[in-house]
Amino acid sequence: EEHAKWYPGCKFLGEEKGQAFVNGVQLKSLPQESTREEPEKVLRIEDLSTEEKLKRLEEEKICKICMDKLLSMVFIPCGHLACQECAEAVEKCPWCCKVIANRQKVFMP
Repeated sequence: EEHAKWYPGCKFLGEEKGQAFVNGVQLKSLPQESTREEPEKVLRIEDLSTEEKLKRLEEEKICKICMDKLLSMVFIPCGHLACQECAEAVEKCPWCCKVIANRQKVFMP
């Protein structure tokens, strides 16, 4: 059962025990209760001051690789963003590890 729990895609296991057995073990191993902790307080945008909203908007436009320049390039096909210098320096997207087929200049308002 441990093998089915940790390696549900194993071909040998599927041939020997059958997919129904593997599915049953997977269903039994699901957590019965939610292990996710609920946040104590949810921060709503309406609760933020205008100054804090402006600061967050400005931070959203900053390149998350160098944390210095403004976002100006989008990676194709994944759609993640970076500044021009960082975009030209990487072959794979730092967030999703997809190979970058192309880079497109974008204009952020």
